[in-house]
Amino acid sequence: QGIERYPLPGAAPSVRIMHIVSDPRGLWLGTTAGLMKFVDGHIVAANFGGELDTRNIESLYRDSDGNLWIGTAPMLFRLRPDDRLERIGAEDFTRDSWVLAVFEDRERNLWIGSQTESLFRLWNGWARRVSQRDGLSDPFVWSIARDQRGRMIIGTNSDVSLYDATGVHELVNGKSLPNPSAYDLFVDDRNRIWIGTRGGIAIYADQKVERPAALRALDAYQIDAIVQNGPDDFWIGTTGGLYRFRNGAIALVGPPPGGTRARVRSLFRMDDTTLLVGTEAGLRQVRNNVMETPAWAAPFEGRFVSAIAPLRDGAIGFATLDAGFGVLADGKLSVVTHSNGLPSDNGWSFRVVNGWVYVSSIDGVWRAPLDSLPGIGRGNSDSINAQMILSASGREPGSQRVRCCNGGASARSALDGTSIWLPTISGALRLDTTSILAGSEPPSVVVEGLRNAGTWFPGGARVSLDNESRDIEIHYTGLSFRDPRGLHFRYRLEGYDDNWIEAGTRRVAFYTNLPPGDYRFHVQVLQPEGGIGGDGALSFELQPRWYEIGWVRALILAVALLVIGALLWMQTHYFRLRQQRLERLVEERTQALSHSNERLRQANMALEQASETDPLTGLRNRRFLLERIAQLLARGSGDGLRPAFLLLDLDNFKQINDRYGHAAGDSILVQISQLLQNMSRTNDELLRWGGEEFLILAMRVTQEQALEIAERVRERVATHEFRLADGREIDVSASVGFALHPTFDDANIDWATTLEFADTALYRVKQSGRNGCAGIVAGRVTPQGRMRWSKELANIDALVDAGVLRWLRPQGARHLRLVGTNEDAG
Repeated sequence: QGIERYPLPGAAPSVRIMHIVSDPRGLWLGTTAGLMKFVDGHIVAANFGGELDTRNIESLYRDSDGNLWIGTAPMLFRLRPDDRLERIGAEDFTRDSWVLAVFEDRERNLWIGSQTESLFRLWNGWARRVSQRDGLSDPFVWSIARDQRGRMIIGTNSDVSLYDATGVHELVNGKSLPNPSAYDLFVDDRNRIWIGTRGGIAIYADQKVERPAALRALDAYQIDAIVQNGPDDFWIGTTGGLYRFRNGAIALVGPPPGGTRARVRSLFRMDDTTLLVGTEAGLRQVRNNVMETPAWAAPFEGRFVSAIAPLRDGAIGFATLDAGFGVLADGKLSVVTHSNGLPSDNGWSFRVVNGWVYVSSIDGVWRAPLDSLPGIGRGNSDSINAQMILSASGREPGSQRVRCCNGGASARSALDGTSIWLPTISGALRLDTTSILAGSEPPSVVVEGLRNAGTWFPGGARVSLDNESRDIEIHYTGLSFRDPRGLHFRYRLEGYDDNWIEAGTRRVAFYTNLPPGDYRFHVQVLQPEGGIGGDGALSFELQPRWYEIGWVRALILAVALLVIGALLWMQTHYFRLRQQRLERLVEERTQALSHSNERLRQANMALEQASETDPLTGLRNRRFLLERIAQLLARGSGDGLRPAFLLLDLDNFKQINDRYGHAAGDSILVQISQLLQNMSRTNDELLRWGGEEFLILAMRVTQEQALEIAERVRERVATHEFRLADGREIDVSASVGFALHPTFDDANIDWATTLEFADTALYRVKQSGRNGCAGIVAGRVTPQGRMRWSKELANIDALVDAGVLRWLRPQGARHLRLVGTNEDAG
């Protein structure tokens, strides 16, 4: 035994060893003069170069994965077991991290204490991003697909790239496409890549771009979905309708361009003759080239259906913009929403992997066990055990924070084995589903304590209760940093409950009027993956009341035989007191319940108002109109006057976004909303209808007043000075289309048809040069019988010629149709 001294190589006497960590490669020494290593009885420099060989090592830690974490004042380093050294820079962590302490907990969370930035929690993530540092020229990714060779095709805002084992390579430059934004991708059975853009479609094959003549007819529309029906037979969904491209010819199926019913967002081929179509106005079905609305699709009528895909044999899933997730099984469509446990009612895309359904949304990515969905296995719509695993906001404690999810059209995700690829505004994101919560230990369960007769008894020690009250509240919780909100519990009171009681996410158990005796309370946590963790316990004793003791009962019986009258009086008095206590208890709890119900009502009102408000402009949104349309229409009618729908759309708004940026576009939308609010009448309703489109519901107007309002709004927008954040002024114009409801004195015309009249008028103004207004109003001729207006709108000019409808526009305005038609003046 003795002391051996090992000199530091070339070090001044002031150099000190601050940290020592051991791993299979030897001893690592963190000194005030850099990182060193003890090898073969000698201390040598680690020789990683740069600041690691010269700077003070502030922290040194080895985690359970064998990584050595090295902290200096300006930078954090990770030395992997294979001797790869990684610099954890500001783009991955934080600037000037100055890590002083590192600790790993039982769930393998890494806690990092920073001198400059306080405390961080890190863990092994399950998402990796492919972006500019990997060779992607444009990080704004719209679409992603997998070709027949297993390579990933990435569609960005300016090109199409290929990602394989060698990295990212540009495949198609955006200049060779009808529009540079690759909004949708589809790989057909010949491994050709169909590129749907925001204005037309192209095909990439044999290292060149093809543009069949027939497909050029779609250059005016955004391509949202492509599916193959057979050799040289394709369905193409666009913002201008559903088209079938077969044997070199193209044909429109269903409503013509101009309304939300024609804007196709998703497609699913069920068989050779049946196609499911998701539109911005609900679900449709095409059989033998005829489009119809199936009866089972009623729950999604008027809703934006963003994705359709199979969940398993006999079950089809549907994602929507804001109406929840649907499951079609046995001819019935079941819908689950946030109220059933979903983290979000929005869904862009979904994939099924190893018994889980993964849904990408505007809030991030969440998943749920497939068997928990209604219509599948034993699933029902009462409670869905879902968890957020990728959070766009970072507010979900159990999720990994990433900028997700973006994506256009049907190519919003791609499946690569057990990995899911997702498009985002910061690159293509690869989600490794097999790594989610891998290796984490089950959360611990703690019984915090119990409450009896208003007194709190903390957990831990055995509790003996001798109060008159036999009502018990037992509080418990689960200890997890990964997914605290997703923990589900079950409990059992030994000596009282025969079976486990499923409690869901509730963290309190209630027992009323328990008999005296010894009890032991057990609680366990149920993980989303199906495991059971922890067994928190609490023991307590309910002592018997005095009249429940045996000898006291015998004494009472003896006294009762002697003084029966006195006992009866005492018993009556006792029960009267007990009844009064119970009445007070009921009154107290009734008041408490009333207060709780009032708080819940106020919270629900706040949530309802938030769901009906556009977050950018503060205006009412589409949901507000759908929920209150009947009341609004009733309020807007009377004394021979009618409500009018005015649709306003900003002209060339995409050019503003492209030239000045999306922040400038958002500023213009806010200024437009303020301008419209200042102009609106007291009883009118102003809504942001979507994108750069606004809806004004003018109450109690004539058709001439509606025209006057539309022209005044158009003129005010055109003459208003719009300012950007840097002080620059830009000119903005708008087009307005309007219609009165009902257009005729025919009660069979619904408000959706009137809105389509206004939308058609807006579309015609856009075609005629923009910066104008026009309305569709009743003509001299009353329509005969019950007309199918969804089809008649395609022949608007014929209806004008027949005198059923007529155009209403300002004097001197441009004509809205071809010369030679016989319009009514106006």
